[in-house]
Amino acid sequence: MMGSRRSSRKKVYSPFAKRFAELAIRIWKGDRTVINDLKRIMPRPETIEETDQGIVGKGPSNNTVYINYGIDPMNVLVFLAYLYAGTRWLHLDFFDEASRIAIKIWRDEIKALKQKQSDVETNTGFTPEKAWDWLDLTIGDLVEIYDLAEEALEALVKKDYRRVRKYLKEIVDIAYPWTK
Repeated sequence: MMGSRRSSRKKVYSPFAKRFAELAIRIWKGDRTVINDLKRIMPRPETIEETDQGIVGKGPSNNTVYINYGIDPMNVLVFLAYLYAGTRWLHLDFFDEASRIAIKIWRDEIKALKQKQSDVETNTGFTPEKAWDWLDLTIGDLVEIYDLAEEALEALVKKDYRRVRKYLKEIVDIAYPWTK
C-alpha cells in the first residue's frame, strides 16, 4: 500500500483569479487607483464610477453594485463577481480560485499588520534625547530624595518623629508619584 504524498508542485491559478483577488485586496486597502483597472476588465466600464466611499457600477444583468472601500476582500470579491458576471458568477470557476488567493493574501497582510502593531507597542520610543531628559529628571528627584533623607535623619536624631514621618512621606511621593 502506497502512502499518499502531497504534491510538491506549486498550485497554478488562473490569471483571472489572481487579477480579481488583487483587485479585492486593493479595494480592501482603500486604493483609489483601482477604478482604472476595473474599467479595463468589466463588461460595462461606462457604468463604473467612483464615489467618496467606494465604487458604483452596473453588472451585465443591469444590477447596480456598490463596493465600499475598506470592506473585507471576501465581500469585495462577491461584489466584483456581480459586477463582472451578474447572477451567473456562481458558475465561473475562477471566482472560487480568486477567493482562495484573496484569503491567503489577506491573512498574510493581517499578520504583517499585527506584527507591525506589536513592534510599535514593544518599542518604548526611547531616543537618546528622551533618555537624557529622563535621566536629568531622575537625577533631580534623587538629589531631592537625598536632601529629604538627610533632614529626616537629623529629625530622627532630635527624636522629632512628626518631621521624620513628613520627610519620609515626601520621599515616597517623589519615588512613587502614582501613590499620591
